[in-house]
Amino acid sequence: MTNGNPIRDDEKPFRHVNGGLLPIITGNWGCGSSGGGDAQLKSMLQWLAASRSGAPSLVYYTAGATSVVKLDIVCRVIMDRQWTVGDLAGALLRYCRARLDPRRLDLISRLETHYQAVIAGSSSSGVDAAQRHMSLSTSAECPAANPGTDRLLFDELLGQYPLKQTEL
Repeated sequence: MTNGNPIRDDEKPFRHVNGGLLPIITGNWGCGSSGGGDAQLKSMLQWLAASRSGAPSLVYYTAGATSVVKLDIVCRVIMDRQWTVGDLAGALLRYCRARLDPRRLDLISRLETHYQAVIAGSSSSGVDAAQRHMSLSTSAECPAANPGTDRLLFDELLGQYPLKQTEL
């Protein structure tokens, strides 16, 4: 460490050239052996957070989880379709609203209200958060898996647009 800088000298090659930002490296946090969590939803939420924060990229390690075997396909399709952070956030809110226990829908309503307020506030300050595009790099550690095991969010996101055979 030099001059109070927490970045060690051997980590300097990993610095992003624009503004010194580092990529976010993450994975299936909260989706492990304790049985908690929807890995598909959590991967998309982490992508939203990384994109909104302005991180240069997000590296997502799947740890071989079959539930996120389509992550690379979903990300490529979303980027090819030029979805914005706002587009994906809206799709995730609709997904949660359709699948949550009715007693938990109040949380989704509060999130939707907050989302609309953020969009309105960003537009008035000259920065349109809904138009900010996403950047994602996925790990190559995604093994072949039974394609029927990961239905839910990813299939819904892919189903929002008809896919051409060349996109798969």
